[in-house]
Amino acid sequence: MTSIFSPTLQKAMLEIVCRCHATGTRCDAIRAHDFDNIGREPLGKISMHRRTLLQGALATAPLLGGLSGCASTAKSLPTPYAVTIKIDDGVNPDGRGQPAPILVKVFELKSSGNFETADYFALQDRDRETLAAELVNADQAIMRSGEERVFKREAGLDSRAIGIIAGYRKLEAARWRIVLPLKEPKQTNLYKVWQFSPSEQNVRIAIRKSGIELLPSR
Repeated sequence: MTSIFSPTLQKAMLEIVCRCHATGTRCDAIRAHDFDNIGREPLGKISMHRRTLLQGALATAPLLGGLSGCASTAKSLPTPYAVTIKIDDGVNPDGRGQPAPILVKVFELKSSGNFETADYFALQDRDRETLAAELVNADQAIMRSGEERVFKREAGLDSRAIGIIAGYRKLEAARWRIVLPLKEPKQTNLYKVWQFSPSEQNVRIAIRKSGIELLPSR
């Protein structure tokens, strides 16, 4: 069945329904500038018959499932992130000078205070006890010389940092810890029908003989 309303006007109707849903106001109490403000067909140029039908449609839209096209009313969207870690050749030599596997652990944190002051073994073996409320998630992998791996997650809304540790055989001789800021959640428009997800935050890390190093973004 063909609608008597233009596609742009239908989109404007849906935006107003979403706005009403978010603010708890009546959807039939619309004014001409509701359309003018979003660059759509002004209500003042619509015939009286079509105006009556439009107001009726807006009044019943929530009851008929009109909210299905609305975006989430959340005020912010979490940022996805990807941490690419590459182990340099010859890293972490054993007693014979051969590169030994190295344990790498990636933490998602609400803040970094406890992470920055804790010792390596507390972070490796007792992360939840050590970091307490700071810790959101943790992933780990045993990596070999020359290996590359990507750690991907969608950050929590309260997450603000990424912490990384590497289990060097000689911890005192290498920078075994690094902290990086996470982008804050993207603020959304409650009244917009189509929301764009935040772009992925990409971090590149090298595990070198001298320690963990942040690489420039590509």
